[in-house]
Amino acid sequence: MDLFSIRMMRSGFGILVICLLVSADPARAKAIRNVLVLHSYHQGLQWTDFISSGIKKEFENYDDSIEVHYNYLDTKRIPGEAYFKQLIRFEHYKNQLANIDFEVIIASDNNALRFIVENGDALYPDVPVVFCGINNFEQQMLKTKKNITGVVETIDYTDTLDLMLKLHPDRKNVWVVLDRTPTGIAIKKEFDIVAALFSDRLEFIYYQDFTLSEVPEHIHGLGENDIIYLLTFNRDREGRFISYSDGIQMIQQASNVPIYGSWDFYFGRGIVGGMLTSGAAQGAEAAKMAKKILEGTAVKDIPILAKSPNRYMFDYNQMERFGIGLSDLPKDSHVINLPPSFMDLHKRGIVNAFAFILIFTFILSWRFFLQKRRQKALIRTNLELDRRVELQTQTLARKNAELEREIKERTQIGKTLMEKKESLEQALSEVKILSGLLPICSSCKKIRDDRGYWNQIESYINLHSDATFSHGICPNCAERLYPDLFEEGELDKD
Repeated sequence: MDLFSIRMMRSGFGILVICLLVSADPARAKAIRNVLVLHSYHQGLQWTDFISSGIKKEFENYDDSIEVHYNYLDTKRIPGEAYFKQLIRFEHYKNQLANIDFEVIIASDNNALRFIVENGDALYPDVPVVFCGINNFEQQMLKTKKNITGVVETIDYTDTLDLMLKLHPDRKNVWVVLDRTPTGIAIKKEFDIVAALFSDRLEFIYYQDFTLSEVPEHIHGLGENDIIYLLTFNRDREGRFISYSDGIQMIQQASNVPIYGSWDFYFGRGIVGGMLTSGAAQGAEAAKMAKKILEGTAVKDIPILAKSPNRYMFDYNQMERFGIGLSDLPKDSHVINLPPSFMDLHKRGIVNAFAFILIFTFILSWRFFLQKRRQKALIRTNLELDRRVELQTQTLARKNAELEREIKERTQIGKTLMEKKESLEQALSEVKILSGLLPICSSCKKIRDDRGYWNQIESYINLHSDATFSHGICPNCAERLYPDLFEEGELDKD
């Protein structure tokens, strides 16, 4: 095995290829839909890992039949045109390509895109390609390849420089840190165009030709008029590689001035912030496009996203260090390491208080509900009582009317009886008069009244009583008066 092959195996590239070959079961491939993510750099590089995290998040719980394969060209640690040209001749890689049918390829960063454009037709004929993280994108990068779309990586240098001027108006020297890798050279080309727009307000000093041992001393010497704009810092003048995390740590520990950046792999590690390009956002947007292709959307119907999904991001620890307030930040900025808020500090008590209020409110509401229900029941009862009282009143009124009629009738009867009583009393009175001493003629038997007139006895009695007279003759008188006509026996017969 030659030196090139040994370096490939040490980089982990060959190991990943062999793993992919082992997993490429033809019978299983019929049920699994394969997606290849081809990274320009190596696993463990923060930018690359952030892109992978964005892709994984989008495919997470998307479709169990989708299997995403991650492969790494490792061109950051193994730079140079010679290495790049030998990638296609690496036999393990050829074997892998022949055994897995990919439905979509995601190419991450410029070298992966170049690899696909130059070799894709031979290795992946007719397979759609989605790119992301592409610097200095030009349409001619795609050459004649048609079945391709993706997300361009645009850096908002202007927004970040404007931000520096706003937050640090007294600082005029911007130390631009970047290396001489192909990426660093491409970034400087872009940045020079923007820097020319600020030349009347800021002085740009490029810190590009250095060794790792020189960095702390140079950075430590910066003063109150200086500010650092950290772009890329992966390789020194002697070719020694340094990771993003180690690079920012070295600069942050030596620096007494604010540090700004344009990529999120430095975020939370010592930079104040800036308008940052997010690897996770790049990967997520590329994965969304890949999902559309898997769902049947034609690549020509998915336009290239020319504007990066960048965002203002800040570290509160660094803001506090350099006297930057939250009110100074642009609207909708994302801030990490914020001090705990009142809610955070008293979350448990607030939750308990809220729970108590909720329970108390529920109890009050329940009591109010019961009270309202009792009131409704009371109203119904009162209405029923009113109805019964009304019915009873009507019944009593009817009975009262009947009683009044009966009383009236009885009163009338009583009046009649009274009249009869008075008549009777008058009669009795008159009878008493008749029963008193009456002057009567001893001869003709006439009676003298109170006025002194003499009346026939029958007239007087008839006037002063209810007695009615009928006339007859007694036997003695008949015998005396009519001795010849009546005898005692005939009289008895009558």
